[in-house]
Amino acid sequence: MTYNNQHNVDDLLIVTEKQKLSRTFNGAEWLVHALVSAGVTHVFGGHGGAVVTLVDAIVAHPDIEWVYMRCEVNASQAASACAKLNPGKLGCCIATSGPGASHLISGLIDADQVRFFVCVV
Repeated sequence: MTYNNQHNVDDLLIVTEKQKLSRTFNGAEWLVHALVSAGVTHVFGGHGGAVVTLVDAIVAHPDIEWVYMRCEVNASQAASACAKLNPGKLGCCIATSGPGASHLISGLIDADQVRFFVCVV
């Protein structure tokens, strides 16, 4: 199976030795590969200076969808809802450093109360 950018499904999930030699991956691209391998299909969050490269890597990957939220509180609540509505799947949200990260707390508490897993980046 191929996508618009002509990558194999196997190439997207596991970086092969040939790919390691052909180009350099940054930390954000490695993290997105790990999220996809863990079964994450949607990432909720806002844009901020500290997460620009991560958001760019998420948008560039064909197997994961970036969902922009205006407020980090909404991002954490959406990630919690995603985990609740898809049992066995990992909800994921990101926020920029500082107050953005602290705004994630309410959604994380909600997910913890009902014992669902949410990944925070």
